[in-house]
Amino acid sequence: AQAAGCNVGWDGNTRTAIIDDTAAILAANTETYSLMERYLAYSKTFAGRNYNVTGDYTMDMTMGADYISVTGDYQMLTSNTAADFTTNMAFAGQTEGQDLAALFPNGLDFEMRFDMATGVYYLYSEALNEAAQTGATGVWYKMDLAAMLEQMGTQAGMDYNTLLELSQAAQDMTFAEYLESTLASLPLTDAAATTSDVLAVINDLCADSAFQQSGSAYTSTYALAEGAEMTLTLYTSGGTVNGYAVAVSMEGLMDVSASMRGSDMTVSMSMNLPTGGEGSAMSMTMEMTGEYTATSSAPQGVPPTGAGVLDLTELMNSYLPVSGGTDTAAEG
Repeated sequence: AQAAGCNVGWDGNTRTAIIDDTAAILAANTETYSLMERYLAYSKTFAGRNYNVTGDYTMDMTMGADYISVTGDYQMLTSNTAADFTTNMAFAGQTEGQDLAALFPNGLDFEMRFDMATGVYYLYSEALNEAAQTGATGVWYKMDLAAMLEQMGTQAGMDYNTLLELSQAAQDMTFAEYLESTLASLPLTDAAATTSDVLAVINDLCADSAFQQSGSAYTSTYALAEGAEMTLTLYTSGGTVNGYAVAVSMEGLMDVSASMRGSDMTVSMSMNLPTGGEGSAMSMTMEMTGEYTATSSAPQGVPPTGAGVLDLTELMNSYLPVSGGTDTAAEG
């Protein structure tokens, strides 16, 4: 079947072989995707350009007697492959009897730099180093996402470089091409989630027939499991998409939304989760805004030249117990 161009999989739970002729399934698909094509054209207007993003954020969280409030402004320099993020967080409230404003009287500085080509994150916070009494000064912490995905590759069947190549290739695809590529490479491990099943879900959210028009906006709604719902809204002007909004709600437990209109971005989230004990429910709200301005400046993606760097993975491994002997690294 694979030699004939079919996608083949195995559902071990039901002992079912799955053989899908993706080309035939797509040939029988009568849906159209003109709105999603217009959305991709809009998203590609951001490609290949550097942006300076400025904005602010607030977060309030309550759990039992603990209350945490975080506010701050941020600046981010971003490109297709890298980003530099800088902020200073102001704290209020208390947790476990500690006054957070007194713990961080000057706020908490935080920087993050990321290079997609290498898959490595770098984190820096002098205030956090001081509060944690690590003894480290002027040191950046390294987290190698690509290496983590490489270790998981045998289980996931896809390494970081493959994901990166797919992401870059998707930037040049039409929605129809992206749909074909996605379905052709779909892992078939569940007889209840075959290529036709996945295509039906995509059509329910992304096909032209899924959208309802209201003025110059088009909205599709998809019912998820257990009362959850997802909505996708595309804003247009003169037939051209010029913004979007995505929202997910879960029956009073969680609401998450993100939108982009012109150069303005907004993200919001609210959660109300029971945690098992009487009076111990956790609630949280978060708001974040950002304004995008094109710039000729490019993000560094790496720490400043000469800065000290500590590998977080190596640090965590040095404190893990060693079975069958004394953990000298942890003692050190």
